[in-house]
Amino acid sequence: AEFIAKGGDPARLLVLAPTRTGATRIRDGLARRITTSMSTAPTRAWAAYAFDLLRRAHTLGSLPGVQYSPKLLSGPEQDVMIGEILGGHREGAGAGVRWPADLQEALGTRGFRHEIRDFFDRMAEYDVSVERVQELAEQLNRPAWQSVAALHTEYRQIRRLRAPHAYDPAALIHEACNFLFANPDWLSAERERFDLILIDDVQELSPATYRLLNILCAQNPQAALSSYRGQAREEVAAALTAGTGQNLTRRILMTCCTETVVQGFRGARPDLAATLPQIFPELQREELKTSYCMNAPITLAWQNIARRLPVIANVPTPREPQAAPSKYEESALLRLSDDGDLLDPRHSDELPEGVFGYLLGSPQDEANQVAQLLLEDYLYRG
Repeated sequence: AEFIAKGGDPARLLVLAPTRTGATRIRDGLARRITTSMSTAPTRAWAAYAFDLLRRAHTLGSLPGVQYSPKLLSGPEQDVMIGEILGGHREGAGAGVRWPADLQEALGTRGFRHEIRDFFDRMAEYDVSVERVQELAEQLNRPAWQSVAALHTEYRQIRRLRAPHAYDPAALIHEACNFLFANPDWLSAERERFDLILIDDVQELSPATYRLLNILCAQNPQAALSSYRGQAREEVAAALTAGTGQNLTRRILMTCCTETVVQGFRGARPDLAATLPQIFPELQREELKTSYCMNAPITLAWQNIARRLPVIANVPTPREPQAAPSKYEESALLRLSDDGDLLDPRHSDELPEGVFGYLLGSPQDEANQVAQLLLEDYLYRG
């Protein structure tokens, strides 16, 4: 908001978040704080940014072989395609992938299709080829991986025939990286495109996203080249360093808290935050220690528990939060229910500050107690 208020061009602002929900939250917050009109929202999820890059490339004719505008396959669409291939195998059509005997009863289930799609996503996330999966299957004695690799080959062939312009969500980041490496002019222009880049929740980034971060933002070109396998390495290095003197005012601001990872099931690697000083040799680090969510007694209790928890290797993990210097007032909801009835005023009183312990008879009672406390806080105390 300060960047725009001081006359910055909104088109030269990029805000990246790990998820679409996070990007929407930041976009809405920015819209409430500025009065400048914007042609496009500067806030994107990483996947949305990668897709926009490919779409712009197609519009300008830089994606050979892609006749129609790029399309992003949804998870259900992938499931349907995988289900059709497996169904064809049962009827004798297609490549006839052989599955281990202990998976035969699972082949027709929705859960099995979901697991297959998740395996395909991880292959795309880590840029692992079918040949590499087959090697790992032999080394680690995983016969099911051999079957998945064969199925992945058939899946890609059918997808290219049916929708050559479609991209799997998990492969989108790598597709964008490969396009930039194959087109040094685009890469140079993209690195010069923004004056301010804000990156939220770096702890949620996957290896593929780190690769795109390297390409787009790295102050050290060698950090980006280290993940590149292919030809034209010298051209890519030239593109990464091109225009370095033209955009010295570009600022990059990142937030990171390795204690709050929620995208691990999608490949998030918080330990990779340890590589940030290599990507940004001039990195300046600032710790935010004030807790605005916990008062002093709760902060102390939290510290006593947090000190006993394991940390991620080589990543700074500060666990000494300070309570906010003053009490922050919150606006409470009206003490009325949805149908207009007055709520019980006994529940509307402020709870005494402190840490409370409950002795409960079962995990179910524990879940019910937590739900009850949350519900009362929401309904009666705003």
